[in-house]
Amino acid sequence: MYKLVATFTRPNLDIPFWKPSQEDKDRSFSNYGFTRTREISEDGLVLTITTLAESEEIFNRSVQDAREGKLPSHSERNAYNEANGIVRKITFKGTVD
Repeated sequence: MYKLVATFTRPNLDIPFWKPSQEDKDRSFSNYGFTRTREISEDGLVLTITTLAESEEIFNRSVQDAREGKLPSHSERNAYNEANGIVRKITFKGTVD
């Protein structure tokens, strides 16, 4: 399994976190087999998303597809976060048992 953990920190509670559409969630699962969990910190300012993929190769294919514009939700999320002061940080990226 390949795992990526990312945090998204918002400046205040008035700014909602970006959420993918159900269609985007379904596409991530059907095209790449991803499973994701979302967890919000006690103060509500930090969203942690954990993504699991079968392999690093599959994960990297999704990254490449995003760069090629095949996954518009990635650019939408990045633009939304930038416009609203939400900071993304990768806290773990690697192979797990």
